[in-house]
Amino acid sequence: MKVAEGGHKPDLSQGQAPFAERLERARSSAGKRDRRVYVAGSAYGLGLRVATEMAVAIAVGFVAGWSLDGWFGTKPLLLIVFAILGASAGVLNVMRTASLPPSMMGEDGEADTKPASRGNDGKPCDVHDNGD
Repeated sequence: MKVAEGGHKPDLSQGQAPFAERLERARSSAGKRDRRVYVAGSAYGLGLRVATEMAVAIAVGFVAGWSLDGWFGTKPLLLIVFAILGASAGVLNVMRTASLPPSMMGEDGEADTKPASRGNDGKPCDVHDNGD
């Protein structure tokens, strides 16, 4: 920074107001842009989660059936049965995830599966409510 004549620093207070306004506008537009990217990312993450759950359910069923077939000596029977059970479990998980209302989804795109605490009257209540 250049030093003004006489060895004093220049007065910057006049340029601060426009800079603060420009900074606020930039932060606001960046926030809007980030929200659009976040929503698209959340949908992408949800799609990957559903695909992963489906693949893992089928793989677990396949491995369980293959292992039990080797153990019991019933070669293709249990593999087929457990592969079908795994695929059914995967489809059930996909349907359950797809049927969740948006209000049940957390900020990170993950389902909020924690059960609500209920009082004696059956209405939702605060877990940390000590009755005061």
